[in-house]
Amino acid sequence: TELYKGVLERQKGKDKFFDEIINLEPFDYFNAASFYSRSFTEERLFYYSVFGGSPFYNSLINPGKNFVQNLKDLLLYHDAPLRNTIKSQLNEAFAKKYEADELLVILAEMKFARYGELKTEFKNRSLSGDFDYTLNKLIELGIIEKKAPLHYENDKKKFFYLFADSLYEFFYSWVFKQTEDDVLTEEIDKTYESKIKKGFEEEFFPRRLHFIAMEFIKREGKKGKFKEDILQVAPFFSNPRSLEWDGTIVAETLSGNYYVVLNTAKQQLDKKKVDSLVNFDLRRI
Repeated sequence: TELYKGVLERQKGKDKFFDEIINLEPFDYFNAASFYSRSFTEERLFYYSVFGGSPFYNSLINPGKNFVQNLKDLLLYHDAPLRNTIKSQLNEAFAKKYEADELLVILAEMKFARYGELKTEFKNRSLSGDFDYTLNKLIELGIIEKKAPLHYENDKKKFFYLFADSLYEFFYSWVFKQTEDDVLTEEIDKTYESKIKKGFEEEFFPRRLHFIAMEFIKREGKKGKFKEDILQVAPFFSNPRSLEWDGTIVAETLSGNYYVVLNTAKQQLDKKKVDSLVNFDLRRI
């Protein structure tokens, strides 16, 4: 595509032994989805929620299989390539991989946490490793990131930590303690249905939809289409019990106004101001 071509042109190396050096940053959802095969376009939100915008992760997806089978093939089975990628990266980075595993499990359970909260829980679990080294190394590896809430970028007391890599977040939330390397394939299939599927659909996926909604707002903000500061963003489900999402998101601004944003799945902004998010009817907007 033109996007890849442009990256290649900018990243060409000067060394005579290399024609090209590629340094691709992860794509946001709206760019990543454009590379998805038609074979799994309908599940693109599921794919992005786990594999994110990493060109490497997405290159391994088999378009001839559905989302669940790709998830098992790439991450759940004992010889799955992305499972091995996670293990190899941590084995190379840590003398005690166990400490890194446990810190990532803690963060997965907490979703996000401030420094003191993470450190206290690390010690409460009788982990004797160097907490600061482990945390900083995971940040250096791009697995964890340190962030500030919107509008508090300069307040160090409000900084918190969360996963920077959705694949690691999913693995340590729902896979790491549910599947072992020596478990048979048929047992993995049963484990997915009994212990992973519900957590993914009801907890992990909705949280990732919130992330995608924020990505869209950031895109539009850079174009100057939002004049007010955005306080929070969330996907909107006309039926909260259903996972069917038409791309509609809602945004609350710092001034207290609410907006309904339509057609984000098509990258089209149709912003309508509403007085409240309670009981409003999308069909009237």
